[in-house]
Amino acid sequence: MIFDTHIHLNDTKILENLDFYIKDAIKNGVNRFLCVGFDIPSSKIAIEIANKYKEVYASIGVIPTEHKQYELENKKTYNELKELYKTSSKIVAIGEIGLDYYWEKEDFIKEKQKKMFIEQIELANELDLPVSIHARNSLQDTFDILKNFPVKQKGIMHCYSGSMELAKEFIKIGYKIAFGGVLTFKNSKESKETIKNIDLKDIVFETDAPYLAPTPYRGKLNEPKFIKNTVEFASELLNVECEELERITYENSCKILHVENNEKVKIEDLIVVEGKTDIDFLSSFIDGDFYSVNGSAVSMTDVEYLKNVQKQKDIVVLTDPDFPGMKIRNFLNRNIENLKNAYVRKEFSIKHHKVGVAESEKEEILRALKKSILYKRDVKTTITISDLLNLGLTGSETSAKKRYFISSKLSLGKSNTKSFLKKINLLGITFEELKEINDAYSE
Repeated sequence: MIFDTHIHLNDTKILENLDFYIKDAIKNGVNRFLCVGFDIPSSKIAIEIANKYKEVYASIGVIPTEHKQYELENKKTYNELKELYKTSSKIVAIGEIGLDYYWEKEDFIKEKQKKMFIEQIELANELDLPVSIHARNSLQDTFDILKNFPVKQKGIMHCYSGSMELAKEFIKIGYKIAFGGVLTFKNSKESKETIKNIDLKDIVFETDAPYLAPTPYRGKLNEPKFIKNTVEFASELLNVECEELERITYENSCKILHVENNEKVKIEDLIVVEGKTDIDFLSSFIDGDFYSVNGSAVSMTDVEYLKNVQKQKDIVVLTDPDFPGMKIRNFLNRNIENLKNAYVRKEFSIKHHKVGVAESEKEEILRALKKSILYKRDVKTTITISDLLNLGLTGSETSAKKRYFISSKLSLGKSNTKSFLKKINLLGITFEELKEINDAYSE
């Protein structure tokens, strides 16, 4: 599941055998491509390709090295691009745009490039689109312009080759950092340092095909499928599973380009949840089977059904991080052996004053499922009224305040001594765990 965020399918080297290259890349796990224009003619071809292939999106713009083609007077090129945008719903970005001081270093050319850049940023903001940024030997000036002329929808730093420190500054103003074949080169020390020192949520991948093929294809035509080599190299470098890196960076790409992510993660286990709302939410991004228990009214009927299912596949329990959810979890685990348990963290599952699976971010759900664990059946969990007395949770002036403190930590709701004791035992809380929370109480 890979999103190539910068590719020139509109280049003649690929265009002459386009169908083969796209299908070959798809066979190798590339699900989506952003075909990037670099002038008006190439932008038109990018649109044609995007309209033909459902996996392809288009970016339109004029690269700084094509400054001779760009007409600033009366915003002629600006208006041409604006009219192009109206021709297809597959256009999702403006680019590649930016600054390039590598080939031409004259001040008057730099000034023309800056005006082109700022004008195309204005276009991106008018159309409410992100940008694909080309910056060669010009990163500081590029940063200054992006900071002084903010792009509302931010964008991607294509083929980033600068320092880790400057990368973090681009990230602070909302940009994703794109890595391509250069990352695999022996002499790409800065790229390696950068990718190792930024968060995974700020990384996307690209080919820039047909240019900059990764090792071991360096110097040859960069085929679209070669992005897989770059991702695998990054996976080893970062010590992150390749599948996980693909999933995270794919989601990053979809978010920054405002492309709907219809790809689903395959889960083999049967997932037990609390209701239809959870199933509707989870099935939007998980390809798997679900079973809904009826709220807190979980029964032996559910147990018998799940025991039969367990003969065919593993079962993972994914309930809300609150008391009803824990009640269901403990009932099932006490009656069915070898259940997996996936725990969403409460702090990542709160939205609109609600707590639950359906309020969690996709990343949190997938993290929980990946880290599912077997229930600990060998721990003694019975708490007695004597234990509550020993901890000052009943029979003293501060008992009610202490119970309220613990109840808020465990999402138990308001409880008198009797119901508090019942809820604690349903949750399977040990005396040591209860004491630890109690010790944290202060007047």
